[in-house]
Amino acid sequence: MKNFDMTKIIKQTGIFILMGLMLSHISCRQNTREEDRVQQTEIDTTQTIREIEPRAFTGEIRSVGNTGDNLSGEIAMRVEGDLMRFNIIAEGLAPEMMHMQYLLVSQSGDETQCPGSVEDLTNTENNRITAASGTTLRRIPLHMGGTLDLESDTYPRTNINGELQFSHVISLDTLRQSLRNEYQMQDLDFTKFTFVIRGIPDAQSSAAPVAGSTGSVQDTPVGCAKLQETVINN
Repeated sequence: MKNFDMTKIIKQTGIFILMGLMLSHISCRQNTREEDRVQQTEIDTTQTIREIEPRAFTGEIRSVGNTGDNLSGEIAMRVEGDLMRFNIIAEGLAPEMMHMQYLLVSQSGDETQCPGSVEDLTNTENNRITAASGTTLRRIPLHMGGTLDLESDTYPRTNINGELQFSHVISLDTLRQSLRNEYQMQDLDFTKFTFVIRGIPDAQSSAAPVAGSTGSVQDTPVGCAKLQETVINN
């Protein structure tokens, strides 16, 4: 009888040990999965943080071609999340005149350069500029809220000394959608863009030039800046 009891006890003990090992294995697997999930979450969070890190772009504004204008200034852009904030400071422009400002972009995604002459900027049709290389260029106006409508009743105006200071914020989601719908463009690589500024006489609200007219767009100072990415210190 004692041998029977001992055998029973040994069997029950073995069963308990086996059950304990199985539970321990299951617990370890659950812990491993939890650690993997936490680690993956940390990776995803890090990637998200990297994606929304702000980026900055600047460009030095100079006269287009050999016009002899003493034009100088800077455009500073900051991309943060869905917003693009930019500040423009320029001097040497025509005094007390409205000035349109836009980004010159390649529809095929090629890098753009500052035009060599004023005529390169005024020979347009329906916001289409054909570069000497045959590349189709488009203009992204900076006075609007992410739309591609160049025409406006008013543009930023210079003071009596020909100085201009202008700040604005644009929704990148709205801008991307407009570019996809209008020009089938999918990317916004600001390092490939150039910034252009040109005068708009008060009697001319349209952004298109009036050929042969006194004080028309091609007779006003025109400037350009090649954008480049810069390091953000704060």
